[in-house]
Amino acid sequence: MDIYLGISAGAFIAAPLAAGISPEELFLSLSGNSEKISQLKPSDFYWPNTTELMGKPAVRSEAADVWLLGEGVDLRNDALLSLEAPDFTLPDLDGKLHSLSDFRGKRVLLITWASW
Repeated sequence: MDIYLGISAGAFIAAPLAAGISPEELFLSLSGNSEKISQLKPSDFYWPNTTELMGKPAVRSEAADVWLLGEGVDLRNDALLSLEAPDFTLPDLDGKLHSLSDFRGKRVLLITWASW
């Protein structure tokens, strides 16, 4: 599975060089032959993104070769808090009419059902 990491080759090379690691030592670390730097593992690259991926709904193809991630719960929560449902009026079992706007500012649980 391909994962977009959001790290550029330039940043990958520039950060160790800025920290005083020589190009030779950097090359040795990639092959696991450095005495100063432990060999990099794939998780070293995508680990920062795991927290971003947590909490997102996911769906995959049956072969697990295609994955789709939805919006995270925080983004969905913020969007839902800013939404305002359209007003409507329906009768209760006794025929008394109730409008959604009558309950503005209160928590309302709407249970709906459809036959299709």
